[in-house]
Amino acid sequence: MYYLLAVTRTISGGWYVGSIAAFTLISVVGGTRCLFFGREYSARQKLAMLAGVLYTVAPYHLNEIYQASLLSEYAACSALPFAFWVYRANL
Repeated sequence: MYYLLAVTRTISGGWYVGSIAAFTLISVVGGTRCLFFGREYSARQKLAMLAGVLYTVAPYHLNEIYQASLLSEYAACSALPFAFWVYRANL
């Protein structure tokens, strides 16, 4: 997490813009993987898209960033759909 923030800070030139860019990137990656994970379980495209959107804007994710400052846990939860995917692939 620190390295991603350091890279986005270097590219953007400031901590605030770098932090916003890093957390946006993490959110997009987690939501996209949840979309693909939803496609594996449902044939309906809209249902998989709803799963990705709901995972991205879940109240717990918003609490992690804005109230509790659990930034590394936010990044770990964005990687959670990848862990489910690896687990399912090994079944």
